[in-house]
Amino acid sequence: MICTGVGRRGKEVELPGYQRERSLSILMGVARLGQIVQALTVQRNHEQQEATPAGEGRRKGDPYPSYTPIAIVERASCPDQRIISSTLGEIETMLQRCGEQRPPAMMLVGWAVLALAGEGNLGVLDDAAECAGNSEMLQARDIARVDAWLGEGRCIIKEGLPPTWDLL
Repeated sequence: MICTGVGRRGKEVELPGYQRERSLSILMGVARLGQIVQALTVQRNHEQQEATPAGEGRRKGDPYPSYTPIAIVERASCPDQRIISSTLGEIETMLQRCGEQRPPAMMLVGWAVLALAGEGNLGVLDDAAECAGNSEMLQARDIARVDAWLGEGRCIIKEGLPPTWDLL
């Protein structure tokens, strides 16, 4: 699903809720990363959804788990392209560690992010079927998958274009 991270005249946008099989491309909005992450992850009760304070963002649907993969793609297809991948819970810290931002940028949120690191991990969709009705087992598998993907650094940074970019 593709959406914008910035509404008309700078207003907040309503972002879609979490669906395991769907990844979300958010165009623009990296400058509002904190608000977007909060809008995607914060569990709200019915009353809070009705009266969302300014600056918190909004989401229509289920919250995203904090371990959901996210990638920020800066200056896509330019020689100085940079991709910063982590989790929703850790991306703000990782982006700060990377130094100055390189606009324009977009965000990719969801399990498709793992494909940016290579061939991806298609088992993520199979796990949902195998663990149907057992959310704790599914969560444990997801966390293990993310831990193996990110390693101890909790972030993957790719600078520049791949050597074969012009062959595609």
